[in-house]
Amino acid sequence: NLTHFSYEEMNLYYKAIRNLTKIIKNEENEYWYELKPDEVIIFDNFRLLHGRSSFKGNRVLVTTYLSYDYWMSKAEVLFEKYLD
Repeated sequence: NLTHFSYEEMNLYYKAIRNLTKIIKNEENEYWYELKPDEVIIFDNFRLLHGRSSFKGNRVLVTTYLSYDYWMSKAEVLFEKYLD
């Protein structure tokens, strides 16, 4: 609900939304990768805006969500184990 914004704040809000939309839709900010069978992709939802294009055929899409703290804790343990 944006009714608490003043007229000036609302104008700034919509200007910011328009600028964000330009950044998101700028093709220079896109990276496309076609996953091959049995490939897995993991990305950080806190830092990455992502999507999928259309797909014909069979696909199994499995998602999981890990808290940021859990992920960082496991990553630190694995890095210490395999980088030493």
